[in-house]
Amino acid sequence: MRKGEEPKMEEKLSFVARVKTNYRITVPKPVRDALDLKEQEIVQIHIRKIKKAKQK
Repeated sequence: MRKGEEPKMEEKLSFVARVKTNYRITVPKPVRDALDLKEQEIVQIHIRKIKKAKQK
């Protein structure tokens, strides 16, 4: 993996975190709860990718 690819993943993760924060404010709670599990899965996938990228 090229060195240039790593920060992009972390940017993506912080982007997801930003979106989640805004999303928490604007979306009604029942909708949030329904989507929350999927969101967490997405974040976990990003974290896994970052860990793999750092191992290489």
